[in-house]
Parts: sequence; C-alpha cells; structure tokens
Amino acid sequence: MTTNNTSPASQPFASANADPKNPEAGQNTNEHLYTIKQAATKLKTTPGAIRYYYRVGLIPNVKRAKNGYRLLDANQLTQIRTLVFLKRCGLNNREVRRYINLERQGSSTIPARQALLETKKRQIWQQIKDCQENIDFIERQEELFTQAPTNLKLKP
Repeated sequence: MTTNNTSPASQPFASANADPKNPEAGQNTNEHLYTIKQAATKLKTTPGAIRYYYRVGLIPNVKRAKNGYRLLDANQLTQIRTLVFLKRCGLNNREVRRYINLERQGSSTIPARQALLETKKRQIWQQIKDCQENIDFIERQEELFTQAPTNLKLKP
C-alpha cells in the first residue's frame, strides 16, 4: 500500500514567486524550487546546515520568494547532497570548502579532488580497522566471562 505524501514539506515550489503558504501562487514555470526546510527534509539534513552552506558561499545564486524564503532548485539540491555526503565522510568544514572551490575551478582540479578523497578514504578504512579491533577485544572479553566459574565473584 502506498501513501501519497502531500504535506507542504514534501511539495516543491514552482517559481521564485511561489509562496510557501500558497503553493499554487506563482507557478508560471516548470522549474521546481524548494524551501530550506523542504530541502533539509528531502536530503535528511538540518535547515541550519543548509543555511550555513549558504552563508559561507557554498550554495550560490539562491533565489528568494516574495516573503523572503530562500528557494533552492534541483541543481542546488544536488550541490547540497554533495556537501552532506562530504560531511558524512568526515571532511571538516575547511576540507569541504576546499573541495567545492576545487570543483568550481573545473576539470583541471580533478587530481587534487581525487587526492583529497583518497586521503579521506584511507582514514575511513583505518577507522573501520580500529573499530573491528575494538569489537574483537569485546568479544574476547565476553568469551572469558562465559568461561569463568560461576562462583567467582569480582571484588569491587
């Protein structure tokens, strides 16, 4: 059974003249625009994170509705999705800005972007290895507990 989600947060706006209180207003273009709240819901991030990316210039050319709401198009949602994943991969804000600035410079920066991502990937693989070692330790300890005599009491 499927449900039709028609809540305002799930519906895009049709133009920069769109009014979040009246989604039918200003629909004179095929371009779909999203408020920050709608984009955050769609991209599983917070409105605050999107506002931060906007404030530091990582999301350029943001349109405004008549009521002042920022409106984001599909390309900007793709940009935000990239930002969200870079953060999820563990890049700090400085590294994210560096990556995006390199991306804006074009294909000549692909080697630098690859190097940045490779470094991060190696770090993530090391974290996975470290986590596996921690799990192995815990499992060894649990095994010792099950093998210990039941009448042995640990002293405080």
